[in-house]
Amino acid sequence: MNIQPRITIRVSKGSLAFAMADSRTEAKVAFEPYTAKSGVSMAANLRDAFKTANLLQVPTHRALVLIDAPTLLIPIEEFQEANAETLYTHCYPTTEGAVIMSNVLPEMNAVALFAVNKDLKMVVEDHYQEAKFSALMRPVWSYLHHRHFIGNRRKLFAHFHDGRMEVFSFERNRFIFANSFDAKHTKDVVYFILFVWKQLAL
Repeated sequence: MNIQPRITIRVSKGSLAFAMADSRTEAKVAFEPYTAKSGVSMAANLRDAFKTANLLQVPTHRALVLIDAPTLLIPIEEFQEANAETLYTHCYPTTEGAVIMSNVLPEMNAVALFAVNKDLKMVVEDHYQEAKFSALMRPVWSYLHHRHFIGNRRKLFAHFHDGRMEVFSFERNRFIFANSFDAKHTKDVVYFILFVWKQLAL
């Protein structure tokens, strides 16, 4: 039985990118960025990309969509699905026209809430029977959570993307800190890292 390849679609503010496993390349991954048109919704940009992007022409019914959106982390023992939308929209009141989705992070005893634009979600599900949505940072958290156990010292991680810096730290199997900062200037980056370092008494 041949398993169809899975396309990964990365959705950020103002940009799209596509990736798929490809054994023919040295990196074993085919990657294709897409220049989004300004002033046009990401849903409309993705709809146009299906007409021109090479990787989106590969026949498959499986997709993983990585969404770059503000994320709300909730301890897993306190998470109640019925309250998810209320909590998220209270923390991020400008969220409109979006579906609030969740990723369970069992290794970190947390649930990540994030928003997916309804039109974008519909475009993806129109093209793929098996579409999964994930917070952009989920694989990064998972990878660095494993790195956190190397050595005896506590660690503070900083991940840079899309003009922002995600700063987080773990205590065994839990987040003890997670936040996002604008990171356009080096002085600001250093200030935020040292501030969190001091706050956590590292």
